[in-house]
Amino acid sequence: TVRSLSHVGALVKFKDDDGNKPNGNSKKQGAASTPEISGCIEQRVTGASIHALIGACVFFQKPRELLTNIPLSVLMGLFLYLGTSQLPGNELWERTIGFFKDKSVAPKERWSDKVPNKIVKRFTLIQLACLGGMVCVKSSPTIGVL
Repeated sequence: TVRSLSHVGALVKFKDDDGNKPNGNSKKQGAASTPEISGCIEQRVTGASIHALIGACVFFQKPRELLTNIPLSVLMGLFLYLGTSQLPGNELWERTIGFFKDKSVAPKERWSDKVPNKIVKRFTLIQLACLGGMVCVKSSPTIGVL
């Protein structure tokens, strides 16, 4: 989920240019360099807390009343921000963007050498069709949520 991806991204430790582990979280700058991950701070308190709060909103009346005071536009803006901040690095997003990139100047992806481009495009189109189907179901007034 988006909250899990954001949280794990915040707990990642990166190596600096010399290969040493820096004190804080720092990412290498530059278009050609990919930051090297040296580890991740593991803790389970945040995940348990998030799911406990979600459960409280489902089972108890008072948390639901508090959530009704938050405007829907604020919640939608928050989810929009969290979703778009996690797009870089998502393979479906990278493959979708690949439809519009010039192959001669596009950087090599992990799957470029292993899977033919025709298969990658077909798989991406199937995934996008499934995503479109989910959006249609969500938007349906009879079975959709919002």
